[in-house]
Amino acid sequence: MKNDIQQQITNTIIDMMETAGADWSKEWAAVDAPHNIASGKNYTGINTLVLSAGAVVRGYESNIWGTYKQWADKGAQVKKGEKATGGIFYKTLEIKDKETDEKKRIPMLREFKLFNAHQVDGFEIPASVEIEPVDRDASVDRYIQATSAVIGHGGDSAFFMPSEDRIQMPRIETFSSSNAYYATLLHELTHWTGHKSRLDRLTHARFGSEDYAKEELVAELGAAFQCQLLGVTSEPMQNHAKYLNSWIKVLKDDKKAIFKASALAQKAVTLIESYSETAKEKAA
Repeated sequence: MKNDIQQQITNTIIDMMETAGADWSKEWAAVDAPHNIASGKNYTGINTLVLSAGAVVRGYESNIWGTYKQWADKGAQVKKGEKATGGIFYKTLEIKDKETDEKKRIPMLREFKLFNAHQVDGFEIPASVEIEPVDRDASVDRYIQATSAVIGHGGDSAFFMPSEDRIQMPRIETFSSSNAYYATLLHELTHWTGHKSRLDRLTHARFGSEDYAKEELVAELGAAFQCQLLGVTSEPMQNHAKYLNSWIKVLKDDKKAIFKASALAQKAVTLIESYSETAKEKAA
């Protein structure tokens, strides 16, 4: 397929950023994690972003998705005239090197068409469950503590300090809500995965540089992905608006940037989740 899908998706994200401003991630992260009607599994990486943003842009209150056939298998029918949302996956293509005669495996981008539960007849959308905010969320705390990340509290700034491999956070009571606290902490925890001892992503991310803007976008996406997984309503940090123009510039300059950022964010989330799985195995 042509790489136009990358430009289309990038344009969609830019439009949402420019329309929603600093609240862009809050809008789509507040929707349940997008998941497949057939398998029940959550979509990951760029598909999380595309489908979540698509649900918000089109006003869908559900984040259940499926192909035309998957809906038909469930006894549902896609409504006439409904427009599909493009998901993507990478298919490995095996080719032979003309010079060495060796076989090479090349990832090829492919698109598949998805429809939201609101676009079909014959399917009852589950009622959403309202969760009242609490001072602390024990399950989210366990998820974060499983990483053994060093987290200090105090002051009025949130940041990750690579030289000390330490996250610094204001105290939870200084935030407008517990959701704001956790969204901010998950943002910094995503930065934490970029330390040289883990995913080694921060080497060139110097303050004010384009790489710094890219890393902030990775952290923003990583936080939003985790907010969905953990049921935390994402709230924009005070510095989100400051970075927004930098993010938009990066996306406008490179149509592949959002794909790269989403992939890096998903890799960071997968690493963080692995600590929870390891903790479960040790406790078993």
